[in-house]
Amino acid sequence: MKRLSSVFVVCLALCILCTLFGACQNAPAGNSSSTSSPSQTTSSGSTPSSSGEKETYHVAMIAPLSGSSMQYGESLRTAMEIKLEEVNNGDYSFLLACDFYDDKNEATEAVTLANKIVAQSDILACFGPFSSTCAIAAGPVFQKAGMLLCSPTSSHEDFTSIGDYMVRGSTLQETMQYFTAKFVYEDLGLQTAAFLAGNDDVGNAIIQYFSQTFEELGGEVLSADTYVKGSTKDFTPMLSKLTANQPELLYLYGTYGDVASIITQARQLDIRSQLLSNGGAMTQELLQIAGEDAEGMIFYTTYDPNYPNPALEAFKEAFEAKTGRSIDSHATSTYDLISIFVEKLSEVGPDREKLKTAMRNFDSYEGLFGTYSMENGDITGGHFPVIVENGQFVSYSV
Repeated sequence: MKRLSSVFVVCLALCILCTLFGACQNAPAGNSSSTSSPSQTTSSGSTPSSSGEKETYHVAMIAPLSGSSMQYGESLRTAMEIKLEEVNNGDYSFLLACDFYDDKNEATEAVTLANKIVAQSDILACFGPFSSTCAIAAGPVFQKAGMLLCSPTSSHEDFTSIGDYMVRGSTLQETMQYFTAKFVYEDLGLQTAAFLAGNDDVGNAIIQYFSQTFEELGGEVLSADTYVKGSTKDFTPMLSKLTANQPELLYLYGTYGDVASIITQARQLDIRSQLLSNGGAMTQELLQIAGEDAEGMIFYTTYDPNYPNPALEAFKEAFEAKTGRSIDSHATSTYDLISIFVEKLSEVGPDREKLKTAMRNFDSYEGLFGTYSMENGDITGGHFPVIVENGQFVSYSV
């Protein structure tokens, strides 16, 4: 009886040991996956190796993935996905994954998502939001948490003033409008201008900084009208006021849908002013909506479709293969800013404080459009005039 009891005890011990061993074998090696919710999806660009040879680092992106600004969000997301594929299928010592969050281009939603993101200790940095308004709203959340917020497209000066965890991939409006005004006055030879701009942070900054330089050069701003972006459909009351004085330049700012509607309605009223806009509306969708009315329109932007760089051509091909449409300035700014982050991550490792220092200030990075530098989170790079010719965006030759 005692012998049977001893055998039973030995068998029971072996069963317990086998169970414990199996549990250890099946335990996760680390937190390298994320759950998804209706406002969040995850992408790594490839399937991470199960060998555990490379560690997976995590970033997040806030962008408008639904709603009226969805097209812009898709540009940001696609640029991120292309870079993830390059990293995860390349010779980097790590893998990179991104959680995507949809803010619908609404400031309150951006703040809500920011709080969700900073609560996750494995996320090194967040990219986005798309608009300056959303980026400025979400910025304080990231600053308080000590997490980098890298907005590829926020150009309002207040964004990087929030704190030392803010980084932008788009030239400041003050700088951009200085060069835009000089181009209009000196290269185009135009001396009178009028504005029709969306009433938001960027629209007001464009009016302020362009007017300041344009008038200092000797130009005259005849009028500056604003409208509610995304909801104003009839622009004829504002445009009708321009038929009497016919400004030499009509500067438009808004979504591509807004600007396309203004173009069409302006031509119907026989307004023949030179049309100008920034890179925000420079999309294939605008050309499809406005058609021939957009011929001869000029965009002053950080994107040159004919810039001679093999890396730009490769990005164009990858973007068009994924989306079926041409790249835009939002996609290129996003790709460049993520590429800078990947380089700094390779240099300093997954340390938020070191990444902040590396991202906020550097002298030289070779991007899609030449050499960039960063000072206190504000990027400096090229800016180019682009004109619509035969239904295509092409480099403007002075």
